Amino acid sequence: MRKIGNTHIIGQIGEMIFAELYDAKLSDNEFDEKKDMMVNGLSVEIKTQNRHPRGFFTAHLNKATNLEKCISVDKLIFIEYDHSDKIKIYECVDREYEILPKAKDGSIKVGWPIYKMNLLETIIQPDISEKLRSLSKSKTFK
Repeated sequence: MRKIGNTHIIGQIGEMIFAELYDAKLSDNEFDEKKDMMVNGLSVEIKTQNRHPRGFFTAHLNKATNLEKCISVDKLIFIEYDHSDKIKIYECVDREYEILPKAKDGSIKVGWPIYKMNLLETIIQPDISEKLRSLSKSKTFK
């Protein structure tokens, strides 16, 4: 059985936000290794996070399928939360990524620069924004 932690809950919140806004159908398998959902016949992967200090959204390389999903789906979407009540939804249109320096905890991430993404939407959701910050492991919110 998989442990359901804060990162997983943050991901679920982001998926629900996108699914509601874009009338997407969540995958029947919560741990689908190919996509998170379908929208208008297109496969979609959702990553919910605050931005990396170097201006990237990231994915961990701790699991081989993580990067594979990000580069193979039809749409790669990043849901961003920060210190404000705004939640921003970006589409990664350039899938060229960088391998980022190893983190202090030893993890390795790949990153997509935000300036190469399209901002699809900004929504104001104070309660959801606060919930995402409270669940975050990021030192930005501690």
